[in-house]
Amino acid sequence: RRVLFRSISPCDDRKRDDDSPPHDRRPDSLTRVGDAELVGGKCDRLGEECVRECDEHRPESDEQEHPAVTIGEFRGNQKPGRDDASRIPALHGHGGSILSGMAFESAAGNDVIVASTSGPLSGEVTVPGAKNSVLKLMAATLLADGTHTLTNAPVIVDVEIMADLLRELGLDITFGPHAPGETGQRITIVNNGHITPVAPFELADRIRASVNVVGPLLGRFGRVDIGLPGGDDFGGRPIDMHLRGLEAMGAEFQASPGSVIGTCGRLRGAEIEFDFPSVGATENILMAAVVADGVTTIRNAAREPEIVDLCSMLQRMGARIAGAGTDVITVTGVDASVMQAVTHEVVTDRVQVATYMAAVAVCKGDVTIHRARPDHMGMLVERFTEMGVHVEDVHGGIRVSCHGPLSPVNVSKIGRAHV
Repeated sequence: RRVLFRSISPCDDRKRDDDSPPHDRRPDSLTRVGDAELVGGKCDRLGEECVRECDEHRPESDEQEHPAVTIGEFRGNQKPGRDDASRIPALHGHGGSILSGMAFESAAGNDVIVASTSGPLSGEVTVPGAKNSVLKLMAATLLADGTHTLTNAPVIVDVEIMADLLRELGLDITFGPHAPGETGQRITIVNNGHITPVAPFELADRIRASVNVVGPLLGRFGRVDIGLPGGDDFGGRPIDMHLRGLEAMGAEFQASPGSVIGTCGRLRGAEIEFDFPSVGATENILMAAVVADGVTTIRNAAREPEIVDLCSMLQRMGARIAGAGTDVITVTGVDASVMQAVTHEVVTDRVQVATYMAAVAVCKGDVTIHRARPDHMGMLVERFTEMGVHVEDVHGGIRVSCHGPLSPVNVSKIGRAHV
C-alpha cells in the first residue's frame, strides 16, 4: 500500500457526500485524481486530509516517473528526481530527515506527499522545541517588560497563530533563523508594557493554548476578556479548573456566549487542589501565582517536562517556585516589577522524538535523534526496549535501532490530562 497526504480546502465540495462539517467526515467518500482512487480520511479544522492510495490503482510506469527521494519540502509542480536527494531542504525547521522512499506529486494545484514501502530507515534527525511548551512560554512573556528571546522554537502554524494573538494584546513578535548549534527558529518578543487584555474570539478560537494568557493577564493587569479557546478537535476539554483556581485567588469571572471576562485586584496566594493533574490549569495558575500576594500551593499538579520548562523560565525571570516536576508546586509571589525579560531555550519535543522512535520500530533501521531527552520519556523507552527496540544514549541525543520482529507488550493508558 501507499499512503498519500494531500492538502485540500476545508470547503472542497468534491470531497463531501453529506452535510457534515469537514472535520467530522469519515473515510467514506471517494475522489479520483488521475488514475488513483483516493479514500477521504478524517479532516481536521485546518482542512488537512489524509487519503490512501492502493498500488493497484497506479500504472507501473508511474514508479519510474516518481523515484524515491529523501523527504523534503517541494511546492507547486516540482517533481524531485533521484539526484535531488542531496539538496532537499530540511522539513519544517528540522536539522535533517531520516524518511526515505517518498515521492512528491502535484494534484489539482495542491502539494502531495506519497509514502511507499522502502528499505530500513537510517541517518539522523534533529528535533526542535516542543509545541506544548513554546506556546506557554510565549504567553509568559506578558509578565515582564523587555525583550525576550526563545531559541529552538518549532516552525509550526500554532506558533504563528499564538504570535498573532499576542500581537493583538500588544506584544511585538518577530521570527528569525536559528543560530549555529540551535535548530528550529528564534522568536523575539518585545513587551513594552502597553498591553490591552482583550483576546478576540476570532483569534482565541484558533488555538487551545490561547487560554494560557488568562493567568498572566489577570496576575499582572487585573483584567482579561477572552474568547473561549478553540484549537484541535480532540473532544471537549473544559477550562473549569483554570477558572476555579483563579477564583480561589480572588478573581471574578463573567461568562457570555463565546467569551469569558475576568477581573481582580492583586491576586492572593491560595491552596489549590486539582481534580486531576491538568497541564493547562497548572500552567495558568503558575503564571498567575508568580505575581500574586502570598504563597500559592498547587496540589495534584501536572508533572510533565513542559511544566518544568515553564517553571525554569519563570524562575529565571524572577519567580520563586519550588516543586517543579512533582505533584505539589509552591509559588511565593513577587512584585511584578521584579520580573524581567530573559533568553530561554525551548525544551525538546518528546512527542516528535517518540514518533521517530516508533518509525524505526515499524520500518526497522538505525537512526540517531539529536536533542532527544530520554529522561523525559522513561516509560516509553522502557516499553520500546521490551518490544525489541534498542535505545542507546549518545552525546546530545539517542540512537534507536531495530532489525527484527517486535514482541508484544502490555501498555496501560491513562486519561488525557493536557487540558
